[in-house]
Amino acid sequence: MAGQRLRVRRHLACVAPAAMASRDFARLHLDEEGASSVELAVAETLTNAIKHGQVRGRDDTDLVLSLDVDPEWLTVEIFDHVPLVPDGLLQAAGEQALEIDPEDLVNLSESGRGLALIVLSMDEVSLHTTPDRFSLRMRKRLG
Repeated sequence: MAGQRLRVRRHLACVAPAAMASRDFARLHLDEEGASSVELAVAETLTNAIKHGQVRGRDDTDLVLSLDVDPEWLTVEIFDHVPLVPDGLLQAAGEQALEIDPEDLVNLSESGRGLALIVLSMDEVSLHTTPDRFSLRMRKRLG
């Protein structure tokens, strides 16, 4: 099956339809849990890119979502013209970002939780940079 490429307008209302399209594609190759993980990772990445990825002022360019599959992996890649993840944050993401202190819910930080969900939902997550483009590649092992 051929992959899919979608242009996603830089607007929060466009996140859910793109995440659902990712889930539909993933359902063709993964079980329900795997497809849900892909949907969550796409939703979190797009939301972060739209809300926090505009480091050079207002960027109205579309994001590009690429979905592909080979015999071993389902690969999702999201492309942007601004960094999708600040330097060093991807390496620091993980389960510890999701830990909470039930005695201190008032000071609960939201920072880093979306990236932790992305990393924990997928089998591989990597950031790629070229002079004019950034991409976050997320992979889920088939089978």
